[in-house]
Amino acid sequence: MRNAAHVFTGPRGRKIVFLKPEYRRDSAGSTSMSSGNVFISGEINGDPKLLHEVVRHEVFHSVMTPRSRALNYVHSNVLSRSGLYIYVREASAQAYGARSLWQGMKFPFNRGYITPGWLATELGLLGMAGLVATGLVQDETH
Repeated sequence: MRNAAHVFTGPRGRKIVFLKPEYRRDSAGSTSMSSGNVFISGEINGDPKLLHEVVRHEVFHSVMTPRSRALNYVHSNVLSRSGLYIYVREASAQAYGARSLWQGMKFPFNRGYITPGWLATELGLLGMAGLVATGLVQDETH
């Protein structure tokens, strides 16, 4: 924590760490997948609107990060394999952070988290599985 300018207690007892201005990160904010602690880049202190948006976005991720080791393992595995899960997670966090549903819906595509093709393929597969399951249920009832 030597790179921290300020550390606050966030929701559910997790830390919100505001880094020193000279400590640069690849993104404006990040959330630890293991602890749920939030790290905010020190270089965005000059823009209060952006700072507020980033903190809200990352706090959303923090609250959604499971505390139990088993659930965290499942969360990490699904996050690495499911475009739909990534889309819903990032879009929800950005919609909450920016207070704009439209910005949230565009965010995962604009930041390169997923591609429209990946999302469409997964949605198509889920739709087909639903049709098959519905067909099987209907066949058993007749």
